[in-house]
Amino acid sequence: MKDLISVLYISRATFKPLPATKGIEPDVGRILQASRTHNAQHRIGGVLFYCDGYFLQCLEGERDKVKALLETIRQDDRHTDIRIVSENEIKRRQFDHGSMKYTAINDAVKLMLRTHGFERFDPYQFDANHFRYLLKTLKDVDDQTPADLHEQLPKDTDTGDSSAKRTRLRPQAAPQRDPWARGLAAAALAVALLALALSVT
Repeated sequence: MKDLISVLYISRATFKPLPATKGIEPDVGRILQASRTHNAQHRIGGVLFYCDGYFLQCLEGERDKVKALLETIRQDDRHTDIRIVSENEIKRRQFDHGSMKYTAINDAVKLMLRTHGFERFDPYQFDANHFRYLLKTLKDVDDQTPADLHEQLPKDTDTGDSSAKRTRLRPQAAPQRDPWARGLAAAALAVALLALALSVT
């Protein structure tokens, strides 16, 4: 069996948060999409948490693949001040391999913050015990990924416009006839039928 490791890191988001789309900030949604595509190929699992402009992510997988992913994350300009909180060899995964669980602020995390005297989520103020408690909390809560994430967050275009919208064509309505023309046509039909009846008799 290849060496498995678990890495927990925190970082600050460099982008200005936009209104959430069905429960997830658009840039975070795109990061999650890319993460899941990559992780499925490299059997990397874990959890991604975003709140108040901060990221916290746990990565689990084979050592060389997790290390390579960390280097990619360091080059992502949507993150800054990346700090490795812990790196440990593990015998068994806590999270499904090849999948990246997503959670945002929820009642369990709010309770954790209140219990430890924090007014808001700022992982740079946490110690080892706080991270251990938080990671257990994130493991136990349900995944909060929107069901239609891939439909609501189209990929960035070459123009860099991350808010590009898909255009949906509407079927054209059948042309409406003029009421006067319809009446004239009905009268002509009635005259024709009357003439036909007289010719028969």
